[in-house]
Amino acid sequence: MWTYAKTNWVREYFTPLAYNRIADNLRYLTELAFQLYEPWALEAIPRLDGRSIYVAPVFNAIEDTVKGLMKHTLQPEGAQAPKHLVANGKTWDYQDVNRIEETAFLFHGILEAQKRNRKTLQFTLGGDYFG
Repeated sequence: MWTYAKTNWVREYFTPLAYNRIADNLRYLTELAFQLYEPWALEAIPRLDGRSIYVAPVFNAIEDTVKGLMKHTLQPEGAQAPKHLVANGKTWDYQDVNRIEETAFLFHGILEAQKRNRKTLQFTLGGDYFG
């Protein structure tokens, strides 16, 4: 289920709750993309709790999911390229969180519109004899 993206981060404390909301939104977008596009291999995004340690692979799971959406669906206008974090390097700041949230928000609008507007053919099997 999609939870409205927060795109006005400023110098705030980033919590596991915020991370999990972003991760859940990206899981939702990936499931939606898999309905509309050919599925691709994707690593699981971990869930965090109050005891979790924020390490590069945790952030890269989010970045890699965004990269996969851009590579296998489309690249929304205004979306910024994902980053790759390294061990003992710089982690996300509020600008990175805004970048991720804004990109997810763009994908949400586009993928939902594609789902609503895709052409379908409705018919009933087992009806009258086709002779």
